[in-house]
Amino acid sequence: MKLKQILTNTMQFCLVAGLLVFSSCNPEGNNQVNFDHTALLENIGSNIIIPNYTDLSDKMNLLQQAANDFTTAPDNLKLTTLQTTFKNAYLSWQKCSAFEFGPAMQVSLRMSVNTFPTDSVQIQSNITSGSYNLEAANNIDARGFPALDYLLHKRNDNNLEVLERFTTNPEAQAWKDYLTALVNDTKNLVDAVKNNWQPSSGNYLATFISNDGTDVGSSLGELVNQLNLDYEQLKNARIGIPAGKQTLGVALPEKCEAYYAGYSVELALEHINGIKNLYLGAGDADGVGLDEYLIALDAKHGSGQLSDAIKTQLDFAITTLQNVPDPLSETVVSNQTIVNTAYTEIQKGVVLLKTDMPSALSVLITYQDGDGD
Repeated sequence: MKLKQILTNTMQFCLVAGLLVFSSCNPEGNNQVNFDHTALLENIGSNIIIPNYTDLSDKMNLLQQAANDFTTAPDNLKLTTLQTTFKNAYLSWQKCSAFEFGPAMQVSLRMSVNTFPTDSVQIQSNITSGSYNLEAANNIDARGFPALDYLLHKRNDNNLEVLERFTTNPEAQAWKDYLTALVNDTKNLVDAVKNNWQPSSGNYLATFISNDGTDVGSSLGELVNQLNLDYEQLKNARIGIPAGKQTLGVALPEKCEAYYAGYSVELALEHINGIKNLYLGAGDADGVGLDEYLIALDAKHGSGQLSDAIKTQLDFAITTLQNVPDPLSETVVSNQTIVNTAYTEIQKGVVLLKTDMPSALSVLITYQDGDGD
């Protein structure tokens, strides 16, 4: 932690010193390195953020249609279609999770649509009462994708039991109403954020591109902070907590994302690949990314380039995570070794992304995670 404090103090000094708009402190000395921040922000906004939000919005449209078809006349075929469209939307969300600034921050999108584990007791209470406000604080873990996961799946993969919830169950209509409310709520939040980014409507894209510099509140500062926070949520919430990293090795399988559907690892892989593409600036086109910025700064890691070290470590993390079989809720109990290997490789990326990269970019990390990294 002492090294971390030294690096933080160094970044604060660079910020107070007042960096030029298109220059950054060279970590090897006092030389100034020119870099086109505008090209970086334009590429990330136009080729990564907006296309990913658009894809998520499209997937939510399909999910809404499938939910409407199912609730009108529930049957097994429509349930299977609904489960597939739900999974596609959930996978698409993973690539948007890191964009929790600007329009997303205004509606707390990440917390609103993906707080897990979900609260099945609260969900059942809402269904039974028929009276609920999904925006209320007590419903934060009874809405979004995790709540839909609970409604649409059973741990035993028995779709007949799921179908009974919406057909022969005395509360079948209430279950249908809650399903519709969850889908519409999630879709409305996603569409609001997407529309605020669009040049033809809210045009936050222009604000994002013009908010230059590396200081707190700058687009680059927010981007780096949210990329890191999202990566740590991958390490902690998606892998570490279920694997027992905060409970002295006692696995908590019920804490897994998509606990009922059982494809937690698949979601995690989509998530980390989204973070990797964001770092590389790889979206609709392979444009300027944070890696190019580090190359321009000639930021080092040992005898090599920091840009390469980060990419290599992300690849290691992805490879080891690919070796973890779904459902993760079973693997954290039956094969902790393979989960721990993936967790370790993900954890190694934290120091590179949260300490080394921000130091090189003169960006201050402003959030607190409290787990000691």
